[in-house]
Amino acid sequence: MPFSIRGAITALFMSLLFISTANAQFILRSHKTAPSVLPTFTVNSPSNYSGYFEINTGANWAHDVKLSVASFDGGVGLPVGFTLGLESNVGLAGEIEYTYRNSSLDVSGIDFNLQSHSVMGNLLYYARTPDLTIEPYFGGGVGWKSAELSLGNLLTPGLSLDGDEFAWQVFGGVRQKLNRQTAVTLEYRYQDTGDFDLSGGGSTFTTNGLADSSVILGYQMRY
Repeated sequence: MPFSIRGAITALFMSLLFISTANAQFILRSHKTAPSVLPTFTVNSPSNYSGYFEINTGANWAHDVKLSVASFDGGVGLPVGFTLGLESNVGLAGEIEYTYRNSSLDVSGIDFNLQSHSVMGNLLYYARTPDLTIEPYFGGGVGWKSAELSLGNLLTPGLSLDGDEFAWQVFGGVRQKLNRQTAVTLEYRYQDTGDFDLSGGGSTFTTNGLADSSVILGYQMRY
């Protein structure tokens, strides 16, 4: 299925940029003390929104993967990602998120490596708690996921299978504010795909989907 990750990132980024700039107000005001002076323009910044950037990592559990040649038991791995978001003053937010995952899979005691990259567009809600510095949040997103599974020990030495597919995810967690500009987040995230085709060495294998459960710790900076 043809798809451009670069195009997806550009489209999502332009959507967020449009939302932000649409809230900038250009107010035409006349000079009160000198009526003969030409009117001036005053630009109000979009105070209804604030941007943020987040880096995160944690622990990832790849779910079982079933191919026609073998069934792989899921294993633990490492996720690393970053997020660019835009949040309204009522707690609604939109995000562009990139995450890299590196997980182990097991067949009869032999470990294999699964690497994946995902680009997601998320919508989420931060529950406002005026008297507290901690805020629960939840949300979900859709996007694209590419993956590579190393099969050198199972089939042909050095062989790997790769592919890409539509992905979706849901997540929830808490955000602890450190000050007006920074916060830390802790969340659980579940990501999945439909049937995922992995190809290599002239063959294509269809899996039951590539699913991951992650516990993620993030550091968020506002601007």
